[in-house]
Amino acid sequence: MKASIKSSNADRPQSLLILGRPRVGKTTLLRDIARIMSLPPEEGGLGLAVVIVDTSNEIAGDADQRHPCIGRARRMMVPRRNQQAAVLVEAVQNHGPDVIIVDEIGTRQEVEAARTIAQRGVLLIGTAHGATLSNLLKNPELRPLVGGVVPVTVGDATAQASNWGQKTKLERAGAATFFTLLELQQKNRWRLHLDVEQSVDILLGAPSTAAAVVMEESCNVNTQTRSRAAGPEHCYRVVFHTDAAVQQALAAADVLKAAANGIDV
Repeated sequence: MKASIKSSNADRPQSLLILGRPRVGKTTLLRDIARIMSLPPEEGGLGLAVVIVDTSNEIAGDADQRHPCIGRARRMMVPRRNQQAAVLVEAVQNHGPDVIIVDEIGTRQEVEAARTIAQRGVLLIGTAHGATLSNLLKNPELRPLVGGVVPVTVGDATAQASNWGQKTKLERAGAATFFTLLELQQKNRWRLHLDVEQSVDILLGAPSTAAAVVMEESCNVNTQTRSRAAGPEHCYRVVFHTDAAVQQALAAADVLKAAANGIDV
C-alpha cells in the first residue's frame, strides 16, 4: 500500500529545505531521503512516487541505470546547469510525482520553479548553500524560499514599545515555499526549524513560539584515549528550545510512523 504524507496545513505540503556549506553532507542526505521515500513499505520505505531532478548527475551518477542509493526514485537528468529550473517545472507538470528532490537551488528562476511546485501540492525536498537561516535571509535571490523580507513603517507608539524607537522594521514578506528547514551546521550537528515561517518571524523580531530542534553528537568519549564508550555507533543529543518544539516533534513522528504503515493521516 502506498503511504500518504499530508501537511497539518491543508493548503501546502511540508516541503523541506536542507541548508549547509559545501561538503557537509547535503547531497548524501538527499540520496537517503530518496531511497526511503521511494522504496515500497515491504522494503522499509514509504512507497511514494519520487522524481529526482539530477543536475550534472551529482545525486545518482551518470550511468544509464539508476544507482541503488536512490531506491526506486525516477531520475531526470539535467545536462546543463541553466536548465534546472525548466526541468523542475517539467517534472511536476508531466510526471505526476508525490515528491520532487533537487540539489542546490541557487537562482531566481529555480526559486520561482520551487514555488510553482509547492503551489501544485507536490512535496519538494531541496538543498541550498548557506550556513544558517539568518544567513539565508541576507541572500536576496534565495530568501523568497523562506518567505522573503520587506521593510515596513510603524507608528510612534509601536516604535517606542518594541522597535527601540526606530520607525521602520523588517517583516516576512509572505508565505514560505518550504515549511521546514534543516541546517547542517556540521556533520554531527544539525538544527531543525519545524516551522520556518515562525523561525523567520523570530529572527526578524516578531513575537512567536517557533520550534527549533538541535541535534548534536553526544557519545561518551574518553578524553585521554579518544575512544567511545560501549553503545550505539551513532548517538545524538536532541535539544528542544521550547515546549512547542517537543509537541511538534512528537506529532511529526506520529505522522511518519503512520505513513510508513500506509495509513492516511
